[in-house]
Amino acid sequence: MPGTSEYLLAPILPRTGQLLCVLNLDYAALPRVNVVKWERITKQIIDLVRCKWGMNTIVLDIVNTISGLPCAVLEVRNDSCRYNKQGLYPTDIDHITEELLDAETRKSLESIRNGEITQRGPFSRVGWVDEAASWIVASLGQSTRTINCDIDQFNASGHFALVRFSDTRGTSVWLKAVGVPNEHEFEVTLALSECVGDYLPTVIAMRRDWNAWLMEDAGHDIDPSDDQQVESAIHNLARLQRASIPHIGRFRTAGCSEQNLRVLNGSVPQIINYLDEAMSLQTSHKVAPLSSRRLFEIGAILQAACDRMETLGIPDTLIHNDINPGNILVDGERCLFTDWSEGHIGNPFLTFQQLRVQVFRDDPKGTRAGYCEQLYRLHWRDLLCDSDIDRAFAMVPALAVLSYLYGRGNWLNSSGRRDPESQSYSRSLARHLDRAVNDPALLRSI
Repeated sequence: MPGTSEYLLAPILPRTGQLLCVLNLDYAALPRVNVVKWERITKQIIDLVRCKWGMNTIVLDIVNTISGLPCAVLEVRNDSCRYNKQGLYPTDIDHITEELLDAETRKSLESIRNGEITQRGPFSRVGWVDEAASWIVASLGQSTRTINCDIDQFNASGHFALVRFSDTRGTSVWLKAVGVPNEHEFEVTLALSECVGDYLPTVIAMRRDWNAWLMEDAGHDIDPSDDQQVESAIHNLARLQRASIPHIGRFRTAGCSEQNLRVLNGSVPQIINYLDEAMSLQTSHKVAPLSSRRLFEIGAILQAACDRMETLGIPDTLIHNDINPGNILVDGERCLFTDWSEGHIGNPFLTFQQLRVQVFRDDPKGTRAGYCEQLYRLHWRDLLCDSDIDRAFAMVPALAVLSYLYGRGNWLNSSGRRDPESQSYSRSLARHLDRAVNDPALLRSI
């Protein structure tokens, strides 16, 4: 099917250790599902399994097989379900032939089934959810004994987890765990909760051996069409940034990478060379590639903008380089920010610009964006004069794209720079830069 990927499923019955298989005439085979690409794979698999077979499951891991099809290993949570009515039958792993289940995959499934903590990570094993539920009960207090009655899982792997646990009274707790390359987010979240915790979902407990933490449910994603919610997000973003200034050293130690204007300025030659390489590999003829000459002109303007922005004296703050409506949570009057793997130290106007782009996609005349720019301005008037704020607003659209391209900077010397999808996306960002540096207001400011 176009736009979909096929997955093998290995549903494990925790009580017996058997797999649920499809029985054909003379052999047992793993069931299969098709999922839509570029959407949450874990959530889709869980929903498809529930709809097709009536099973409540969690995804323990995705195992690569010799056949080339990924295999989603599941723990069945409603063990009393009558599977045979759904066309699935309990089968010992040993009864599945080598042709249908290769030796390496079989070994991985046995390790996961047996609850072994291996290099695959603490979440790649049967039983970890029950252990997590016990941790939650202990963290919240012994009166909460039914926290694992409702589980919503949003991603899964041996080292990563994002799961919402709810009890019968409607109380929800989120468990998040991170691994390489985002393991720094554990320490960053700890530091932020200690120093600027009023602007994050409340952290209930942390567990270092899992690189995991528990958070209170902080509501739903922001609605970009709701002016009141957007205004609240802008005010709280600015307050968070101002509150972070005394704690920059703590955030740097915790793992927030340096993305100040000097760092961005110094990255420009490498980034321009990368964009030039990516343009040379373009195969589509829909849009002409930017020339080397134009790219180096863009680089010169970016460096001049970094130099000019630095003279404005805007203090470095905590910045969120992955700001989007999904990372801004609203619950009544509260507006909080989450997912800090791309937390950096840099110019605060960069995050405001990225927020403005994300929430005002359907504002072609810029009416709402202009109003919210004025709201953000209010929080900096005690440090900056209006003319300098105007200059910052003029230069930041181009610099925000540069900031997003740079990220943590480590990709520039990695094999990931040769990934065709990354190169295609970078070409798109280069065209955004091309338009941004043509803005007369930016050129006047530098």
